[in-house]
Amino acid sequence: MPAPLDIVVISLPAATDRRAHMTGQLAALGLSVHVLDAADGRCLDGQRLAELGFRKSPPLFSRVPLSPGEVGCYVSHLLAMRRMLEGDAEAMLVLEDDAVLEPDLPAVLAAIAALPAGWDVVKLGGIRTGLSVRDVAPLCPGRRLVRLRKPAYGSHAYVISRTGAQLFLAEHSDIRVPFDVLLDWYWRSGADLYAVQPWPVTAADTLASTIDTRTTGGRWEHSPGRLDRLRTSLAKWRAGARLAGLDKARGF
Repeated sequence: MPAPLDIVVISLPAATDRRAHMTGQLAALGLSVHVLDAADGRCLDGQRLAELGFRKSPPLFSRVPLSPGEVGCYVSHLLAMRRMLEGDAEAMLVLEDDAVLEPDLPAVLAAIAALPAGWDVVKLGGIRTGLSVRDVAPLCPGRRLVRLRKPAYGSHAYVISRTGAQLFLAEHSDIRVPFDVLLDWYWRSGADLYAVQPWPVTAADTLASTIDTRTTGGRWEHSPGRLDRLRTSLAKWRAGARLAGLDKARGF
């Protein structure tokens, strides 16, 4: 029988305090975890990226190249997905090493496991304020399942299914935006993306992640050309309609 859920923490090998922070929290909740050594973006030149199956291209909607930390973060998350697919887990909880877990996280994970099949990603944390969402259904006491109307950004906590991992690995080995941007741009990634509100996982202000440079989306949302804006609006409308149809088909 396939294992229902894998749990992985992405962390640089030298970040021993952050690893202890994460393993301690998960142990207190009765959750076992695998710590995955993060890719150090400073060591990822074009040749090494190619060896790993990735390529770095000019960024979308920005003239600012991705930083080494952003490249390392992107590669680390996709390597975690690759590892998951090598096993038999049906889904994987991915955490970065600055995550702060709420006590009801096990109940949230159990409720996600009980969702109708077919979803790709359920986001458990974000860093943007003033979040705009569409309610879908109650999830568990005090939490609800939603669709994001606008990106929340942050990749410190999400659950991804096998189909979601297959999608990201097959379609997004070309690195053009930070991973947390791609994760939320469902109209570009093609992912069936949900989120949980209120967030059951936050990012510690006093324990900043060392695997990436966080962004609130600023340089990825400067004014593109009119044609790019129209294309993005149309893609978002089409993707939103598709996701609404999936919600209806699932009885939400």
